[in-house]
Amino acid sequence: MLIEINEGPPFDISAAVTIGGVRYNAGPTFRADLREDVLAFASGLSAGCPFTPEFGNEPLFNVSFERDQFVTYTYRPRFRRQWLWWLGNTKVLSQPEGVREATDYLKGLAASL
Repeated sequence: MLIEINEGPPFDISAAVTIGGVRYNAGPTFRADLREDVLAFASGLSAGCPFTPEFGNEPLFNVSFERDQFVTYTYRPRFRRQWLWWLGNTKVLSQPEGVREATDYLKGLAASL
């Protein structure tokens, strides 16, 4: 798990979340808002129930659990073109990651923001 942070206007920072080899672009946000989103994600992981965390204004992915690990998934268009919408979406699933390690990482990151 990795959360990349880049400084830049018009917001304080721009963030991207990489979990299990899948990158989710969170977009521009403020430092205080990102801290709240990171802490909410950590508490959701600690709870152990499936949830959809929000980074910025929108939920980026869904979280499900397998014993002491979690995976993230989202649905993306099968093709890039808008006119092929009837062909449906594909489920993009991350590699499993440890809940304890991710929670520790998120808490450390929130403390440094």
